[in-house]
Amino acid sequence: MNGFHQAELTRPGILARLRGRPAKEYAFKEIQNKLATTQISEIPKGFVEDCLSRYGLNRIEAETQLGAFYELGVRYIARHGQITPEQHGDLERLANVLTLPPAKAQQLYLLTVLPMLERVAERAFADHHLSDDEKAELDRLSAEFRIPDKKALEIYRGFAQRIFQNEVDSALSDKRLSPDEEQRLTEVAKGLGGEADFDPKLKQVMDRYRQLWRYTQGDLPEIEVPILLQRGESCAQKIQANHHELRTVTKRIRYSGPTASIRIMKGVKWRVGDIGVSSVSEDVLKLLDSGTLYFTTKRLIFDGAKKTTSIALKKVLNFTFYANALVIEKDTGKDQVFENISQDQDMLDAILEGLLTKDRNR
Repeated sequence: MNGFHQAELTRPGILARLRGRPAKEYAFKEIQNKLATTQISEIPKGFVEDCLSRYGLNRIEAETQLGAFYELGVRYIARHGQITPEQHGDLERLANVLTLPPAKAQQLYLLTVLPMLERVAERAFADHHLSDDEKAELDRLSAEFRIPDKKALEIYRGFAQRIFQNEVDSALSDKRLSPDEEQRLTEVAKGLGGEADFDPKLKQVMDRYRQLWRYTQGDLPEIEVPILLQRGESCAQKIQANHHELRTVTKRIRYSGPTASIRIMKGVKWRVGDIGVSSVSEDVLKLLDSGTLYFTTKRLIFDGAKKTTSIALKKVLNFTFYANALVIEKDTGKDQVFENISQDQDMLDAILEGLLTKDRNR
């Protein structure tokens, strides 16, 4: 009854009987059995205090277990996802029977029912959309459970904010923000019952990633440069860099095996054994020049102190940015490395991607 099961009562041990002190846990078993066999409204007033007294327990010692009894009663009544006004009355009587102060009973009540609301809210928000039916169910549950509006709102906002933040993180993970991704964020926010709202710092990041996305689509900046460009060619960016080339260097290494010297005559020796020569090859960066690298709509132009070289965009197979370097892989020839780059590499990456995309779409 009331969600409680009867506990087995066994006689105290001989030592407990000799000392005249029944085991204190028997007090809780008696209380549990009373709750399991009697309607709460029929439990005599003062039953719990008398029981504790008989077993030598004070209110402070019993508080934790009495609170556990109350939580068990709340879980039992709320197990079907609803609590009627009559059942709220039963819970008030249970708190009185267990001698729980109203503030303590309310605290334990919320600790028990709030996780129930959270589980329902988690299922409702799982598809990143809160339907009218789901919202109505949450409102009904929070009303029947008598959960303060502030607490319920905290739960809903918590789920909505986590879901929306995950969507934002996903959209910005590649440091690009397309119109489709922005539309998705707006729709998710609306589906969660709110509007997309970003703090000033995040807005700055989003503005930057919008710009980088436009660069990748070929909407590129155009700057004035002091070098002569071809007809129809424009420059999107320039950087200072050191130009290297990846070259294979072979080193000769001498080695000798076991040897021995044999004296033939005074001042003359014969050396026997094995003496061999091997070679080891390794790739090294060879510095070619220092100067300015221009990113144009047709070429990568390096204007160095020694000479000017260029790589046609159609010859570029791939490119990779490292901590302070750009590696250009060509369809033929050696990889070209431009090092000591201090400019914004995310911007350079987007610009170069846009230039190559635009070149290949011609």
